[in-house]
Amino acid sequence: MTKSMVFKSNFRILIATFLPHLAVCLVMGAVGPLAPFLQEAMGISRAQIGLLTAVHSFGWVVLALVAGGIVERSGIRPWLLLCPALSGLFTMFFLGVSSYFQAVLLFLILGFVFSFVNPATTKAIILGFPRVGRGTFVAIKQTGAPTGIFLASVTLPPIAVSIGWKWGMVFIAAVNIGIGICCWFLYFEKSNGEVIVEKGQNGRNSFTEDLSKLLRNTNFMLISFLQGAIQISQFVINAYLILYLVESLGYSMVYAGFVMALTQVSGIVGRIFCGLMSDFMFGGERVPILKLAGFITVAGLFGMTFISNNTPVWIVCVVTSMVGAASIGFTGTSILLRAELTGKNLAATSTGMGMAIGAWGVILGPPAFGYIVDVTHSYVFAWQLLSVVTLASIVLLWFIREQNSESEIAEETVATEN
Repeated sequence: MTKSMVFKSNFRILIATFLPHLAVCLVMGAVGPLAPFLQEAMGISRAQIGLLTAVHSFGWVVLALVAGGIVERSGIRPWLLLCPALSGLFTMFFLGVSSYFQAVLLFLILGFVFSFVNPATTKAIILGFPRVGRGTFVAIKQTGAPTGIFLASVTLPPIAVSIGWKWGMVFIAAVNIGIGICCWFLYFEKSNGEVIVEKGQNGRNSFTEDLSKLLRNTNFMLISFLQGAIQISQFVINAYLILYLVESLGYSMVYAGFVMALTQVSGIVGRIFCGLMSDFMFGGERVPILKLAGFITVAGLFGMTFISNNTPVWIVCVVTSMVGAASIGFTGTSILLRAELTGKNLAATSTGMGMAIGAWGVILGPPAFGYIVDVTHSYVFAWQLLSVVTLASIVLLWFIREQNSESEIAEETVATEN
């Protein structure tokens, strides 16, 4: 395979794994930007806003355990089409939503769809790239998530103000369907090897045997649990930042949306930075950069407790961007670490199972945060408590030991030589 063919193959894999993340997170990221509109239209509380995010997370937890195994055995390409296309189809139904229950039900279904995205795209990167360099490519792939939330932040408030929040959902539904079709043509198999794909496992081990092997891997279990704790910050920012800026600091909806967008841009930079650092400064080790990202997250959350309506805008942007960059950056690298701890043959299964284990944070965190704000009528204590929970989780990173099997090393040596 020539260098030109390798570049084309790698580029196609990268784009085909980036776009599904952007699509489904464009939908997931709609909750925060539309929160004030949803409150007004449905008469719901802050805790109920958080529940929409939690229900979405619960949806992908329900299927996450089996989603990875299904991807492992059915192949990658179908899910790169189905995830965005189905996400767009069900998002289109928001045009007819008339109650909070209907919105909850749709976010639950969208969560089911979301459960297949990470296993499929992570498996594609694990198969397509060697260990050193893989962190960067996974990081770029994972920037699809903050990119989708960024686009939701800058597009949905103006659309909602001008023609209504439901039409904003129709807009992102159309984008999702278009992306699904695009991914189907980007990621495919050719006999001459121009595109690297994977057709699925040969089924040597049963699904229950795979799960049993993962449950015995203490490093995998610990990083999966800790990712849930760090993701609380990420999902709280996604669900409540705009509401916080409007209610506590008096920002306009559109202006708050742009601050939210800046936070997501910082997350994009943070994910790429974490990937590059883990590859080229730490030689493929992931834990050191996770520790750094964790402490920056804590610093940003602690800084949030000192923000008031007299705080200069640039300081608000710096503090919120710290939380966004570090917490979002942490997630991308930790997803890769999980897959590397378990090997290529279990990359999709471990990604799905890790999502299920870590989902405790994204299910419980946002509603709990909203409940605390509802009870105390202040965001200060909620930010303080979140910073303490995050700090306690970072300390546990010191118990994780990175490792790599001989078979994995041999596979990567062959891939590098080719």
